[in-house]
Amino acid sequence: MPFFEYECLNCDNEFEELIRCDEDLGNIICPKCSSREVEKLLSLFGIVAPSGKVVTSGVGGGVSCSGCSKTSCAGCQ
Repeated sequence: MPFFEYECLNCDNEFEELIRCDEDLGNIICPKCSSREVEKLLSLFGIVAPSGKVVTSGVGGGVSCSGCSKTSCAGCQ
């Protein structure tokens, strides 16, 4: 059961929602203002490498790839 990230278009609250396989994705409600006007965000994930370093998927966690000349994110923090 995955977590999805949403932003409320009414109050700008960002929140996560656990979605079960049988749930309708259109029934997401903002926990702050109870609005149904929410937008699904592009979620990034992170893993902890054996070294203990946190590795994120793509841009996220304060990492910016703009202007980066590397061909891999492996060396980035």
